[in-house]
Amino acid sequence: MFVHNARGPAKRLFDLVTGKAESRGAPVFERDEVERPLIMDEATHQVAEIDGLLDVLDTTRTLIGKETLYRSVTGQARAAEEIKEKQEALKELASDKKLTSALDKLLREAAVKEKDYYSFLFAKYTGYMGSTDPDKLEFQGYGYAEHRAGMKLLPELSEDAGLLPPVKSDYLKRLVSTLVSFGDKRECKLMEGPVYKTFGGLKTKKEKGFKPGVKFRPGLIKPILVAMFALIAAFAPMMFDPEIALHTPLWMLPFVLLGVYIPSVTSFDQETFLYPLSKLFATSEETAKVLGALGELDELLSFQQYGDSYSTKVILPEVFSATAHTLELKGARNPILGKKDPDYVPNDIKLKDERVTFITGPNSGGKTALCKTITQIQLLAQIGCYVPADEASLSIVDGIYYQTPEVNTLSADVGRFGTELKHTKAIFMKTTPNSLVVLDELAEGTTYEEKLKTSITILDGFSKLGNSTLLVTHNHELADHYRKQGIGIFRQVGIEGDVLTHRFVDGISKISHAHKVAAKIGFTEADINVFLEEKKNSGVVSPPPV
Repeated sequence: MFVHNARGPAKRLFDLVTGKAESRGAPVFERDEVERPLIMDEATHQVAEIDGLLDVLDTTRTLIGKETLYRSVTGQARAAEEIKEKQEALKELASDKKLTSALDKLLREAAVKEKDYYSFLFAKYTGYMGSTDPDKLEFQGYGYAEHRAGMKLLPELSEDAGLLPPVKSDYLKRLVSTLVSFGDKRECKLMEGPVYKTFGGLKTKKEKGFKPGVKFRPGLIKPILVAMFALIAAFAPMMFDPEIALHTPLWMLPFVLLGVYIPSVTSFDQETFLYPLSKLFATSEETAKVLGALGELDELLSFQQYGDSYSTKVILPEVFSATAHTLELKGARNPILGKKDPDYVPNDIKLKDERVTFITGPNSGGKTALCKTITQIQLLAQIGCYVPADEASLSIVDGIYYQTPEVNTLSADVGRFGTELKHTKAIFMKTTPNSLVVLDELAEGTTYEEKLKTSITILDGFSKLGNSTLLVTHNHELADHYRKQGIGIFRQVGIEGDVLTHRFVDGISKISHAHKVAAKIGFTEADINVFLEEKKNSGVVSPPPV
């Protein structure tokens, strides 16, 4: 939960509410928030299609739910015991549809009130002569309406949580207890009101006791002040001769008093109550806890709906901590592509005894899809979610890194080979025995001999680190080099006749089917000759000199 510092998440939510940030953009931190460690770099996020994974996974109702899910997917995993607690909660939801329905109703109702709460936290008020700018959360008026609307979310959420059916799993008990117990917190009492301004600051009615204080009335009408101004307006003219009072600006006195009354009252309320309250709630650990619990409930139901909507079998995998990463999947399907495709070809993969795995096979055979399946299932497993597989057992990773061939820019001073080597080095320096690394080809942009030698040097280094490394390659000589030494796992795309099965089997492939890909695209030697003839006939290509 977001208990270490509420400012960062609050600022992040401001950007979400105003549309300045997408729910999957880079998290926004304030200077006093410690930056959270991420499980992958930006390149891996893109290559592994994590946004696509979030597209199929995210059915959250609330903004805090979206933020919680995003942070789970991109952040470091929790301890294995916490993940197991989450899995037990999912089992409870799967077996108790009444509870699931009640939680879904609670989330839907919270989502309706949520934006009003965030708006109050960050709003500025421009008066009735001002204008509304939603992008800056500037509202016409004085803030009373925003206060009344914003103060409904958390007290009503706490009350509704107390009416939920009984829960059994420790994870759900903790979340529901956090919501219910908020009803007794000072912040909840301030939201419910009344609020008093005393010499000791803002106080609840109980805290104030018999001490003197000014009561906050969220509106322009302040009975005592209105009575005082009415008396002044009524009796001031009587102090003068009636003729003088009638034919002088004294008749405008009520309007003058009104002009003084409104800015005085609203300014006092904003500076004494509205802005201090919004700051208090935005930085409170108690409100951060209850929002965190709401987000985690929303995330949990999103996991359950993902499992319910997947086209084939999903399971809760065995997840554990280890000194070096291991993973074993049977009947694994891609979390994105397999969601609506019951015919998606499943695969088995074992990353355990050997540290380097070679993935070979023809183009369009599914090599990249297999690697993305492994990385996505790893992520789903360690956030406590269902995974599409018949069996799954894996240890928690501290980093996932995915490298693909890169194109250097004009500003690069080392060419394509150097650009890729820099990225590989950056991955190597971050890798630990508990990391999962996917390398899609190595040492591109140099001679074949240098590519082979450099690739061996790099793979030897990763092998000694002891992490799980997958190499997607057409370089069968490189794979043969390690097979002869008895090092590595070798998986190739299965072929039946002339048809790619997309099912991986043991072995090293020595074919690429490049000609088939060229034919599919329409750029074979025959196609090129036809294009040249067409260009020649249209005058685009000059005939060769005689």
